[in-house]
Amino acid sequence: MCLANPPAAPANDNCAGAINLAVNAGCINTVGTTFGATQSSIGCAGTANDDVWYNFTATNYTQTIQVAGSANFDAVIELFDGTCASLTTNACMDNTFSGNTETLTASGLTPGVTYYFRVYDYYSSAGSTFSVCVSGTSIIAGSQPNDEPCNAIQLPAVT
Repeated sequence: MCLANPPAAPANDNCAGAINLAVNAGCINTVGTTFGATQSSIGCAGTANDDVWYNFTATNYTQTIQVAGSANFDAVIELFDGTCASLTTNACMDNTFSGNTETLTASGLTPGVTYYFRVYDYYSSAGSTFSVCVSGTSIIAGSQPNDEPCNAIQLPAVT
């Protein structure tokens, strides 16, 4: 079957068009689609021929990205450090199957830094829909007991 008018690529088809997601205390979903998406680069798992891009600014050292796929969508999440011009894979998550929620808990992040991630179907796909969110707590200045030199935690000497 030929499509007379194939779907246009989504605005976030490439890293430069990444959709910015707010980090919330709980998961607040944004609807996403891979219809019309094209491959940006080789995937970390499966076939990334339909990847779409998102970014968020870390509010804590650990953030959780969740992607809930439709019945025929086996989500893969690939998290990157850097900018669109120079990305390095930070993490890759592909633990579930079609129709399930893929969860990537990213740790070791730097609060205030923007991170990019892409979502795609593990299988070669003509497109599908999903929902995506980024969640986690925010660091409140002065809330960490050892965030100031005067409050440093003394560690025992190793002999």
